[in-house]
Amino acid sequence: MGQFHRIQWIHERLAKKEYPNCKDVSQAFEISRRQALRDMDYLRYSLNAPVEYNRGKSGYEYTEPFSLPTFFLRDQERDRLEYLAAQYAIMPGKNSKELSELFQKISGERLEAKKTLQYNSTDFEDVIGKAIAYNRKLNITYQKRYDSPEVRIIDPYRLFMRNTKTYLFAFCQKRRDFRIFLLERIKRLEISELSYAFHEDFYENYQLTARSFTRQQKYKARIFFSLKPDLNRFTEPQWDEQKNILTFSFVKSANLFQKLINLDLDHPDFTFSILSPNWLKEKFMVGFQNLIDHL
Repeated sequence: MGQFHRIQWIHERLAKKEYPNCKDVSQAFEISRRQALRDMDYLRYSLNAPVEYNRGKSGYEYTEPFSLPTFFLRDQERDRLEYLAAQYAIMPGKNSKELSELFQKISGERLEAKKTLQYNSTDFEDVIGKAIAYNRKLNITYQKRYDSPEVRIIDPYRLFMRNTKTYLFAFCQKRRDFRIFLLERIKRLEISELSYAFHEDFYENYQLTARSFTRQQKYKARIFFSLKPDLNRFTEPQWDEQKNILTFSFVKSANLFQKLINLDLDHPDFTFSILSPNWLKEKFMVGFQNLIDHL
């Protein structure tokens, strides 16, 4: 039987002044005495029951009349509240802290932290919304369709729905690229204390991937750089230390042109040379000529 039935059983015996103790609860429900003590603590601290231990009777008693509340948390509901309490505790702001304390008070204190909680994807939506609002990274465990679960660190950007299912558009630190995650496949989700800044390629990738809802083929470029650039400004970057060549993906050549121009302006001695594809090299030559003509 679950905790709900045990609390009812304890309450009935307390009301009848039978002075139940942890040994009685343990034997009646075949649970450990430690679990029985947790039930007593839940009754006392979470339900605010006037329960005290009577040494003369070797058992617990109500020190004043008490009735159980009209609602009672089931184990899964308690897990959900405890999960939300932990996530809100990390969030900045007075409101988040107050909600965390409220959730923890309702769920009750545990003598030992539970190793695994029963998560609910609807709770994930709320937590992700908070993470997006405060630009916080997320630690997730994601169940791929035909593979084992993977641990990821992601920068969450947008929640959206398709055919009644909820998806998250985010930047994956492992892949160094933008990805779409189906919420029902997220098995674990925790807010990180680390913050993130929006990737400069966010908008074009969001338009390409999330709006069309297919992982479109992006272009690949190979560029020689005289100095190693900031790889965080690129997607799927692969840097060759021996040859000073960066291979990366991109969506729009116009945005890439602007990015490279800005890199050049930041470092006067900085030079680069496009190795492939050829059409990109030719397009950039035209772009540079137009830029020079307007100076």
